[in-house]
Order: sequence, then C-alpha cells, then structure tokens
Amino acid sequence: MRRQMQDRRFNVETVFALSRRCAWGAPLVALCLPFRGAAPFPTTFWLTCPSLRDRCSREESRQGVPALEAFLRRRYPRWVAYHLRSSLIRLAFLSEGARRFASIHRRAALASLRKGGVGGTRLGSAPTVKCLHLQVASWLGLGEHPGEAWLRERFSPVSCLFPARFSCLGEKHYG
Repeated sequence: MRRQMQDRRFNVETVFALSRRCAWGAPLVALCLPFRGAAPFPTTFWLTCPSLRDRCSREESRQGVPALEAFLRRRYPRWVAYHLRSSLIRLAFLSEGARRFASIHRRAALASLRKGGVGGTRLGSAPTVKCLHLQVASWLGLGEHPGEAWLRERFSPVSCLFPARFSCLGEKHYG
C-alpha cells in the first residue's frame, strides 16, 4: 500500500486494516482510523488502487460528481440510511479509550464524527458527494451503496486489466 500511495499525501499510519484487495491481490480499499491525531479523519474507506483512482478522476472531470448526486436524489431515503450507517461505522471503530478521551477533550471532534457520513459530509435536503474516490471506496469497502448501479456502470470491473502498468505490484513496467 505504501507503494500505491507514494504519489499521494497520505499517512499510512491512519490505516488499521485492508477492507478489500483487487483480483491481483494488491490493496484496493484501506480501512482508516476515525481520528488522525486529535482531528477526525474524513473517511473510513480510502481508495488505494492507482488504476481506479485514475478512473475516478477522469469521471469527475466529466461532471461525475453532480451526475451521481442527481442519481442519489432519486434514492434519497436510501442515501440517508447509508449516510447514518457510515457515521455509525466510524464511531464503532473508536476504541473505548479514544471514545472516553474524545468525549472529555474533543467533544466537537466527536460531534463531527457523529454527524459526518461518507467523507465527513453532512446530511442536507439533497445528497452531497465530495468526490467519486470516496464513494467508490465506500461502495467497495461496504459491498453496497445507494448509487451502486451508477457506480458499477462506470467503474466495473474494479480491478485493473494490466496490473504491470501500476506500481502497486512492484516495479513499474510500461509495455
């Protein structure tokens, strides 16, 4: 995973497990701690696959974020449930000691964790999607998403077709 993330600003110490591997055995989605130091970490699931990250970026440049938000508006009750579930999952990953410490010394941060869904977003009158990377990571990490049909149409297959082109499996080979 360090190899996959070497070109990104990401502290690998935030990761406490892998949620999913790709078909080639490389990390695909990392499971992250709810806090990075004293501050809430913005997401539970972090997309590590360079190929899938590139695909998300390309889809975002084609207005993928507003398109997914429009898709989710038609499924708003499911989005609300998913948002709340994401918040509960983040809270469940807090150790008892971290929960006690936060309830005394970091109340605002703990409240932020309680209110934040995927990527720390807040519930509003319409779905808010920060970026496709977080939505894809959450979908793959949890195995479901209210926008799964939309995500599957754009991001399947989720494993890269030519893993040797990416640094996640060792030396970069271009061929």
